[in-house]
Amino acid sequence: MSDARSHVETLPSNSRFSNYRQAALLFLMIVLACLSGCEKEKPTTAPPLVEVVDVVQKDVPVTREWVSTLNGLVNAQIRAQVSGYLIKQLYTNGTYVKKGTPLFQLDPRTFEAAVDQAKGNLAEAKADLEKAMAGHILGKAELMGRYKR
Repeated sequence: MSDARSHVETLPSNSRFSNYRQAALLFLMIVLACLSGCEKEKPTTAPPLVEVVDVVQKDVPVTREWVSTLNGLVNAQIRAQVSGYLIKQLYTNGTYVKKGTPLFQLDPRTFEAAVDQAKGNLAEAKADLEKAMAGHILGKAELMGRYKR
């Protein structure tokens, strides 16, 4: 029983502490309520201007839009037959072109240089051929001269 009495004696001191806690909580709630009501009034703005239009009844075409990809009856893969630098595109994307129609214009200087080089090689080969023919004729004459003796 002595334990129960000591426990009973401590209750009043705890109840005093909880009274202080309740009072502090009540004070805090009152302060918060007062502070929340201390906001400045916001200045009122004029209502926005709205444009008014008369409604007219008329027929409107119904349209729908979809995202898609279209394929033609003949879709051609464009591949270069020769290599070179492009100067100009001769067609507009999405337009019809006929078979054999030029699509691009290439820089001709590359091809002209190749033709000039081929002509030079041909001239060199002709000169080598003439030299070989002359050597053959000389060799043949020399061989015939040896047999005639």
